[in-house]
Amino acid sequence: MRIPRLFLTEKPDMARALAAVLGQIEEHRDKSSASYMICQGGNWVTHARGHLLEVLDPEEIDPAYEEWASPAIPIIPETIPKKAQKGKEGHLSMVGDLMRRADSIVIATDIDREGSLIARELIEYFDIRAPLYRLPLNKREESDIRDALDRMEKERDQLLMTDYALAREAELRSYIDWVEGMSYTRACTAHLNPPDTRGVLHFGGVQTRLVALVCARERAIREFRPRDHYHIRAEISLAGPESATDCASGAAQTLQLRYQPGGKIGTHEDRRLYDREDAEKIRTAAERWAGALKITRSVSAKSAPRPYNLSTLQSDAGRRHGWSPSTSLDLVQSLYEKGLLSYPRSSRQYYPSSMIPKMGRILDALGTMKELKGAIPDRPLVRQGRNLAYDTEEMGAAAHDALQPLAASPAALAALDGDERLMFLLVARNFIANHCADLKFDVTRIAIDLPPVLKSHDPVTLSAEYRQLSQPGWKQAYP
Repeated sequence: MRIPRLFLTEKPDMARALAAVLGQIEEHRDKSSASYMICQGGNWVTHARGHLLEVLDPEEIDPAYEEWASPAIPIIPETIPKKAQKGKEGHLSMVGDLMRRADSIVIATDIDREGSLIARELIEYFDIRAPLYRLPLNKREESDIRDALDRMEKERDQLLMTDYALAREAELRSYIDWVEGMSYTRACTAHLNPPDTRGVLHFGGVQTRLVALVCARERAIREFRPRDHYHIRAEISLAGPESATDCASGAAQTLQLRYQPGGKIGTHEDRRLYDREDAEKIRTAAERWAGALKITRSVSAKSAPRPYNLSTLQSDAGRRHGWSPSTSLDLVQSLYEKGLLSYPRSSRQYYPSSMIPKMGRILDALGTMKELKGAIPDRPLVRQGRNLAYDTEEMGAAAHDALQPLAASPAALAALDGDERLMFLLVARNFIANHCADLKFDVTRIAIDLPPVLKSHDPVTLSAEYRQLSQPGWKQAYP
């Protein structure tokens, strides 16, 4: 039986969402937990589970590579053949059968390098010659799926060109990782292992560089030698109570000013005073000083924390609730499967501009939660561009955007409890904060300038800064 059009997604949940929009009629499953759905209009939908293929080991390509020493190193084959991943043989067989029967195939995997490669390597593995389409889909909501289906037809050539380029880029990166890993692991094991030592010295593009950073830090700790350094603090008595009121609201009549080498920039070493002679000169100059204080006033603004990606969410969840990264991932995965959060495994920190029209509905839904009463801004702000909350068309689409709450019914939100509720609130507060005004402070800086007494002739300033909250801004999202 021929298949008029076969959609191939990367994950089962996206396949189910797509089939629902296409008008699913029936679903078939096999023993490997793989499935396909027959939909209206001659459309069929199936899915992978990540990569169904894996590269061969060197000795499977050429028996000469069984030798772990020269001259078999480096290992640089023209191509690296692939085989079924262990445990996914049945799934691969089912997908291959469907692809061979398809009159046309729609690549509906994630729109990134790895997603493109997952589909393209299957097409090449089974030598599929059917016409191809690319579905630019990265969200499961019905409106996003329908928009992607419309673009699939209108922008076919451009989408396929981009998809092909992304797949080749991912293939090249995989090839380089394989060649480096296999060649250097064998070279290191053969030539760097101490005599009479068994075991493999692994090399990896990320692993080895990360270990090098750890080693460099460990060496710095071991070689650290403490050095005396000096702090200069000066207590300044004001002439009268009027001056205290003028300098900073609520400030005492005695101010403590500090000398900070290098200002607020540079390393710890740059911001410390190690020369005792210079320290004594500053102290003497400060003790002899008398005059008018330099007082400047300004306003300081602080933006909300950037939208969460998975790693920043895990870090914040660990700090606030003591959860391990795996616990946090399990919680957001569960919330994602319930349709309350967007896809969690994202490295991006931008909300998609396509979500702006839905922002109000999401904020309204969040406002029904008792913990978020009073947290929703009256006039939500939309900030688009680099290092802001929302992306722009010029910045391009991504496979997965920053984690965000989805428009859900008050009943579904009210039903949340335990750690899942705490995790949802963490993401919700971050989302709300990114639609609030900046946090603002009135800043009063008080300083005295001393004569240039240092050997370097650098100016010497002792100062103190007083900050008073003037606009809570995004802090209203947090208790």
